[in-house]
Amino acid sequence: MYGSAKLLSISVWNSGCSHVNIDCTTADCLKIQRKTQNPTVCVKKTFIEDVKALVKVVVIFLPLPVYWALNDQQGSVFIIQALQMDCRLWDNVLLLPDQMLLVNALMVLAFIPILTLIVYPLVSKIVKVTPLRKMSVGGLVAASAFIVSAFVQLEINKSLAPQPPPGYSYITVINTSNCSYSVTSDNKTITILEGSSVEKYEDMFIQKQGFDVFYFKPNEDCINSIPEKVTFNVTFDYGYLHISENGVFMAETRTDKPMSGNGGHFVGVIVATDTNMYQDGIALCRVDEDSANDDLHSCNYDNPNDFYYSTQYYDEDEKNDVEDVYDYHTTTSNDKKAVVFKNKDIKPGSWRLYYLNGNPKTSTKNLTVKYTGYQYTQYRQGGVFIVSLTGEHTNPNIMLHQTVPNNGVSLLWQIPQLTIISIAEVLISVTGWEFAYNEALLL
Repeated sequence: MYGSAKLLSISVWNSGCSHVNIDCTTADCLKIQRKTQNPTVCVKKTFIEDVKALVKVVVIFLPLPVYWALNDQQGSVFIIQALQMDCRLWDNVLLLPDQMLLVNALMVLAFIPILTLIVYPLVSKIVKVTPLRKMSVGGLVAASAFIVSAFVQLEINKSLAPQPPPGYSYITVINTSNCSYSVTSDNKTITILEGSSVEKYEDMFIQKQGFDVFYFKPNEDCINSIPEKVTFNVTFDYGYLHISENGVFMAETRTDKPMSGNGGHFVGVIVATDTNMYQDGIALCRVDEDSANDDLHSCNYDNPNDFYYSTQYYDEDEKNDVEDVYDYHTTTSNDKKAVVFKNKDIKPGSWRLYYLNGNPKTSTKNLTVKYTGYQYTQYRQGGVFIVSLTGEHTNPNIMLHQTVPNNGVSLLWQIPQLTIISIAEVLISVTGWEFAYNEALLL
C-alpha cells in the first residue's frame, strides 16, 4: 500500500495541464517547472486532482487493517496455543512453538506459484478473477482460520486444569503413608490407599473457600499420627492434603503449564522426611544413555540445560526457590516441618533427583550432591508434577503426583489453520501489492 502511494505521488507530480488559470509564480511551482523543463506544469491543480485519484485507491484498502490484525495473531494467539500442545514429533525430536512461524513463511512461498499457475487459471474458466475478488475471498479465508483454531482449542482445553466454581477450591489428597485413609469433608468421603493420590478433578473435594473441617480415619490397624479432625483455611483455587508419617498439611497447587516454549514440564518437590526441617536445596541432573545404570553418576554443573536446582538461600536481595514451609497437624509431639519447593520448568529427557548442598548461584566449586534414589524420564510436554520425599531422609520413600495432564494435542494440528491463513495472505497481501502498483502506473 505504501508503495502504491509513492508511485501515485510520482505520477501526479509529473502530470501537466495546458490550460492554467491559477497563479503559478509561487516558489514550489517555479521549482517544478525548472525541474521538468515544462513551463505549463501547474502543481497546485494537478495535486488536487491526483489526491482525489489517490483517495479512490486508498478506499479499496480500508479493510486491510482488519486482515492484518487477524494475520498478526500468528505471533501471539497461535503461539500461546502452541505452548499448550504436544510438540514432540518422534522420540526426542521436537517442533517448538516459535518454529511454526517458519512453517507459515514456507507455505506462503509455496502457495504463490500454486495459486498463480494452477488455481487462478482454473477458477477463471468459471468466473472472472479480479484483484478485488481475490482480496474479498482472502478476507473470508482468513476468518475461517480462526474457526479452525477454535475447534483445536476446545480439544486443548481438555488437558488444562478446570476452573472451580467462584468461591470454591479443588482439593486433592496425596497419601504417602503406610495406611489407607477415609477423608471426609462436607458430606463427601474420599478413600485413599497408601502410596496413592487423587489425580482426577471430578474425584477431588470441591470446598468452599474459608475455614473447612476435614475428618481422617485410618482403614486398618497401623501407626496413625493424623488427628481425627483438622481445620484448614482454604484461600486458593487448587490445593492438596499431604499425608505422611509425620502428619498432615495443606498446601496450594500450582496448575499453570510451562510457557517457556522449550517443550518442558513443571516439577515441584516436597521434602517431608524425618529431619526436623530440611535446610539445603535440591537438584535435577540429566542422565544420558551411558550413565543410565550408573548410581555414582553426578551432575554437570556447568551446563544449565543438564542441571536444574532449587535452593533455600540466595543473596539477600533475591527470592529463594521455596514455595513455603508447613507445620504438620499430628497427634505426636515433633518440631518437623515440610519444605515445598517451587515448580521448575524442566526440559525433556531422563533426570535424577539429588539433595544439593551449596549455592550454585554463588559458585559451583564447592557444591556437593547426594542421590535420593529417584530417576524418571519425561518426553511429553505441559505436565505439572509433584515429587514427594518422605520417611527416612537418607533413603526416602518417593512418590510422584501429577496435578495437570500432559499436553495431549499434537502441534501438527496447527497446520490446517496455518495453511488457511497462508492462503489468505497470498490472496490479500500479494494481490494487494500487485494491484496497488498496477493502478499507480495507470494514474
